[in-house]
Amino acid sequence: MKGRQKRKLFRWIHIIGGTLLVVYVYSPLKENVLFENLIQYGVIPFVGISALALLKDFFD
Repeated sequence: MKGRQKRKLFRWIHIIGGTLLVVYVYSPLKENVLFENLIQYGVIPFVGISALALLKDFFD
């Protein structure tokens, strides 16, 4: 996978993950245990990994 494709992939992961975090904070889905676990154990790690990948790419 080329560098441009990786940046695009990580950027979309970051955007979609951030959108899910906003939905979690501002919606009544916060009370749903399944959605809460999905956010805590799925979305937040992916957002963190994509942020680190984008930062690494920025400084290279």
